This record gives sequence, C-alpha cells and structure tokens, in this order.
Amino acid sequence: MANFELTVPAMGEGIIEVTLIRWFVKVGDKVEQDQPLVEIATDKVDSEVSAPVSGTLSRIFYHEGEVPQIGQVLAILSNEEEAGAVPTEHLDEIVHRTPELKMPVPGYLKQTALPDEETILTPYIRFLARDRDITLTELKALSREVKGQKITRDDLNQYIANGRPFRNSSITRSPGSEISVADGFVYQPGEQDRVVEMDRTRRYIARHMVQSKRISPHVTSAVEVDVTALVNWRELHKDSFYRKNGIKLTYTPLIVQAVVSALKKFPGINISVVGESVVHKKDINIGIATALPDGNLIVPVIKNADRYHWESLASQLAELTHRAKNKELRSDEVRGGTFSITNMGPYNNVWGTPIINQPEAAILAVGAIQKKPGVVFMDGQPTIGVRDLVVLSLTYDHRAIDGAMGGAFLNQIGNNLESMVAEIQSTSG
Repeated sequence: MANFELTVPAMGEGIIEVTLIRWFVKVGDKVEQDQPLVEIATDKVDSEVSAPVSGTLSRIFYHEGEVPQIGQVLAILSNEEEAGAVPTEHLDEIVHRTPELKMPVPGYLKQTALPDEETILTPYIRFLARDRDITLTELKALSREVKGQKITRDDLNQYIANGRPFRNSSITRSPGSEISVADGFVYQPGEQDRVVEMDRTRRYIARHMVQSKRISPHVTSAVEVDVTALVNWRELHKDSFYRKNGIKLTYTPLIVQAVVSALKKFPGINISVVGESVVHKKDINIGIATALPDGNLIVPVIKNADRYHWESLASQLAELTHRAKNKELRSDEVRGGTFSITNMGPYNNVWGTPIINQPEAAILAVGAIQKKPGVVFMDGQPTIGVRDLVVLSLTYDHRAIDGAMGGAFLNQIGNNLESMVAEIQSTSG
C-alpha cells in the first residue's frame, strides 16, 4: 500500500509552529488531489493544507487546538481503494523523524493550569483564546467567574457576547509581587501599575525582533536625498493617476522601483546569512512593513518585484495593503522576502534604525519628506532654494555587508530617486 504524508508546510521566516483549527474531512474519507483537508493558523495568517495526492485519509496525528511544528506529519493518505492501517514500521519512522510527535489519544494530549489558579485550560481553549486575542489576564478573571472549573467554549463565547468586561482590567499585585522576565531577571511593578498581556501578534513580533538582534550585528547608515522633482511630479499626476487606476499615487511603488534597481547593481545585499555561509538570492522579493488597525505590524511581500513597472507595483501594493488590514493575506504572501522597506513618514519621523527582518540581510527605512533650504544651481551658480528632502536609513547585517557596500548601495537608491522623474518621462515617451 502506498502511503503519503501530509505535513505542516513552511509558513514564513521565524514561524516554527502552527495551531490546527479544524479538519474538513475525517478518517476513512476519500479525497481528491489538491482538495483542502485541514485549516491551520499562525500568529499572522490562516491557511488550508491540501491533499498532495488522491486517496483515502487513513490516519490523523493532530487534532483541533493542538500545536504541531513545521515539517511534522499531520496525517497519512493511502492511494489504495481500501485504506488499511499504516504499517507499524512506517509510523515508527515518522515518530523517529519528528521526536516531538505524539500519537493521538482520546481528548487532548495535555492540559495546563493557569498560574496561581486551579482552573484547567485545555489546548482547545488555549487556541480559542489566542485566536480571539483573549489575554491571560482575562482568562484569570474569567476563571474566578466559573469558580475554578474548566473554562468551556460556551464560557468564552458568553464572555465575548458580554463585551469582554475584563479586557482592560489590570493585574493588581501586592507589594513584593514580581514578574519573571528572562535570564533570571525579575521586574516588580508598582502597586498601582497596570500590567497588560501582549496579544499573540505582538508576542510574535517581539520574539522575532529579539531573535534578529541576537543573530545579526546591526549597522545603520543614512543619506539625505533631494526628491523635489519627484514631489512636484507626483503633485502634477496624482489626480489623473487616481482617475485612471482607482488608487492613490503614493511614493512607495517608486521607492520599491528605486530599491529594485539598486539591488540589481548590488546583488551582495540581496542575500541571507546562514551560519558561516551566504545565500545569494536569485529572486528579488520586496517586503513592505504595513501597520494594522490594532497597532501591530505585518510585512506582505511583492514577489519578483523586478519584473514589474512602478504602476503595476502600485496596484499590487494597494491590493496587499487592503487585504493585510482586513486579515485576508495568504501565508505565501508574508514569506519569502529578500529585502524589506518600512515607511516612517506617516508619523512625521525623520529617520530611524529599523531591525532586520530575518533571514534577510538589510532593511530600508524611509523618513518623512520635509521642505528645507537647500543649494540649487541657476545658470551654473549655487543659490539657496526650498527643496523637498528625505532621509533614507539602511540597516544591514555586518557579518556579510561592510560599510562600503552598504553605503554605496544606499547612495544608489538615493541617486535612483533623484533621477526617477527623468526616467519615467523617458520611458513614457
């Protein structure tokens, strides 16, 4: 009997586990190739895993609410007409390859108790709480409502229907109470301080940022760029662009094009550092940091950005940003980036030192465009005029990118932006 493993797919850099939300099929069901079988979730997106072949679902290893890791086996498919038990030696091989894997038993594999509480949380309740951004503080308060019994799905649903009354509650700690942090460090908040648990997205961002700083020695360079011609061109064309395309003309697609052009000249930036090896990326995939309505951040990726004209990039950016803010991105749209851009201009920040989005090797921060006095030449003579200036700051991984390359690459982006209007006019005829 030919058996095929249904595994947890890669979900993006830094993601090591997923939560299984639900199965669409059950053991014994016949399925077709590419038929969605199971829904999984990460801190960023929800995804469906489809059947690699047609056959019969003969065994399931993980159930709703459980948390398998990337690459672990979710189920076994048999392509025979009648599915039998998977051979014992095959199961041993699976368990050996993924030692964390446990064979399913009735109910959930493990349960945990709330700190300092007797209330038991099943993995399914922990999943539901994470999925709805219900914090540990809220669960503690809810546990007192159910008087130490198991919190059920009905309890959570009723709590949400009641408007989550404990959502903004604080943790009042008696004198001497401490919060364990890391590496043995503890913090003791004041008696009237309000301690709020991070939601799941913010926890993911926090872990990812700490990991990046531990992995890469960060260096940041900055350059000031005169974008007066670009600002004037945008003001002249933004209305006609909106009428033609139905989207606003922003500077972002133009910046993406400037970055792509620079990456072609400096392929040593479009890399990943893996141990003591450098992986040179063939594709140029640009991640755009996008603020979400809840204050968190996500980085949708424009794949093969070097294949598109800036107008096409504008359309893709508008679509990705819209779906990001509505939590409609697919998992493949937030992974595979080779270089990232973050825009600090909307908050009038002049410049900053962004943290590298691992496993990329560099990230560009774009500051607010400001009008300042600057030197211009009239009839060959220098004079002072009002100019539109922007600061670009590049953070890069000093393990593989030295200051000379990083500085030259950043300068090239600036040159590309300063000459972009002339390029646009020449290509548009």
